[in-house]
Amino acid sequence: MEKPKIKNLATVFIILALLAVFSLPVFAADEDDSVTIQDDIPDVAASEDIIMSFYEQNKDMAASLAIAMIDNGDTEFYYLGDISTELDYVFDWGSCTKVITWVCVMQLVEQGKIDLNTDIRTYLPEGFLTRLKYDIPVNMLNLMNHNAGFQEMSADLFEEDRSKIPALDVALKQNQPPQIHKPGEVVAYSNFGVALAGYIVQRVSGQDYGDYVKTHIFAPLGMEHTSIKPDHSDNQWVEDRWVREKCYWISRDGEKFQLGTGKYAEFNPLVYGIYAPAGSATGTIGDFAMFAEALIPYEDNKCPLFEKGSTLAEMYKPTLYYAEGTPRIAHGMWTEQLGNGLFGHGGNSDGFSSKILIDPVAKKAYAVMTNVVGEMTFNYKLPPLIFGKYDWGNKDFTAGGDISGRYNSMRGYTAHGFLKITRFLDSITVEKAEQDNVYYLYGDHELAFIQISDRVYAIDYDDMITYYFVSDDGVLQCRWEDWQRKSAVGYRAEWVSYNLFFLSFFFAAAVLLTKGTIFILKKVRRDEIIKEPKERYHLLSLGGTAVVILLLFISVNLDISDSVIAVFGVAGTICAAVTFVFGILQVKNNKALLHVRTLRAATLLTSAIVLANVLFWEFFNFWSV
Repeated sequence: MEKPKIKNLATVFIILALLAVFSLPVFAADEDDSVTIQDDIPDVAASEDIIMSFYEQNKDMAASLAIAMIDNGDTEFYYLGDISTELDYVFDWGSCTKVITWVCVMQLVEQGKIDLNTDIRTYLPEGFLTRLKYDIPVNMLNLMNHNAGFQEMSADLFEEDRSKIPALDVALKQNQPPQIHKPGEVVAYSNFGVALAGYIVQRVSGQDYGDYVKTHIFAPLGMEHTSIKPDHSDNQWVEDRWVREKCYWISRDGEKFQLGTGKYAEFNPLVYGIYAPAGSATGTIGDFAMFAEALIPYEDNKCPLFEKGSTLAEMYKPTLYYAEGTPRIAHGMWTEQLGNGLFGHGGNSDGFSSKILIDPVAKKAYAVMTNVVGEMTFNYKLPPLIFGKYDWGNKDFTAGGDISGRYNSMRGYTAHGFLKITRFLDSITVEKAEQDNVYYLYGDHELAFIQISDRVYAIDYDDMITYYFVSDDGVLQCRWEDWQRKSAVGYRAEWVSYNLFFLSFFFAAAVLLTKGTIFILKKVRRDEIIKEPKERYHLLSLGGTAVVILLLFISVNLDISDSVIAVFGVAGTICAAVTFVFGILQVKNNKALLHVRTLRAATLLTSAIVLANVLFWEFFNFWSV
């Protein structure tokens, strides 16, 4: 692999979903093994003692770490690890860049150039969106709420060679995912949707997206040490520092590995984000803090990003709610169930992690940037200590219905194409426990869903809490995606199909190995080789099955181009089809010995199973992903 990317994005989505919305309660097991909520974490205000104490306890989980704590206009910076000043390090913002895009959109809304409820095709070139399935218009609010219905992109979000970064419109046209859900029905985090919103900003404003951001956000705020263009061509100072940065991955026990060296030499963390509006900002913690503070709605209603203070206030109004009424999204910013209710975004790239959280009531903000990929300790474990508990209201809630079953992530859901099999591979199991209102994920007692309020369940993962909200139709809603329950019949059919597929491969391999061994032994012993009908279809059957399994392997695990996968998919389909047809012709030959006819029949059956799997899982379909 060239870098730490995974074709099977759904696997990553499951891990991220478990860590999506964290708050304060911690699960504990009583002596009778019942699951309870340990509510002993105090309400606290942010202070240097809290941050520094937490760092001392968890410094093994940090490399280069920069934190900004903003409290009613006062900003305190913490340069930790090998950082001593603001200018020592530049970090990728990752998906925190998306907040920049939503501010751009709201600026144009304020000017009357964008209407949040208008069909987005109004702002795009004629015929730009070619893979829309439904007649229901997609509007800007759908893009902000991540419910426009787009399947997640299978294309890479990063490029190692800055000279190969395509223009935004070209990238969007070349890697346009299909629309697989009706607009407004399903929440599924969409990088494509945000990048599309950024392109609309470009179209409506008449400026390149990067130029617009520099003019209307960076310049007013004095953000001189941040770039927004994918290749950093808008800020050479940032590029000069970024190319020499070190990035790390840290295991759960604190073992630190530098990416791009030693064991992880093949992982290049310094890659350029292709889709600028979705995740290409890079800069210092000082600039990151400036942006965070600009989003705090102070009493004087003055905001350097908007002409009217009311526009910022409007940005914090929820545009989407969870099933039981808790705000979920506010004009592109996710809510976080901490303290008074927070708004913000997290970000990850191949070598950096970041997070921005804003409490518009207390006029506080927390910003953190690290050079650790997938960092969770300071992005998710520290904020609860700073902002305090979220009030879920009445503890005497009504017991919910049975939520046990198997679920598919709607973010990682593939409706059609060679990744369709991930719907089976990456489904999760929720099992009911003996204790009332408690469920286990994958049967693991350390991953327990426990009901804490009406329609609200919480799950502890590594001392971090994720909340799930249950809708009327049984959908589990977490922050950036919905999880839909699979039908029992549908799951069993997938399970049978998948397992028969691999049994067919092992049968074909065993037959070929046996016949080959016998042939070699006879040659060695110089026995007379009886002339039997050439059973080449065994080889063809094995070849077809092997090609399909190789296709499955590379599509799920390796960073290989879609064109290569397409070649294997088509080859596997042809081999499976030819084997099936040839098998039918051979079975009709009744003159062969019984054991030969039996073997042919078994081969025909296995080839039929392979062909059925190729067609059902659409291994041949490379154009729909």
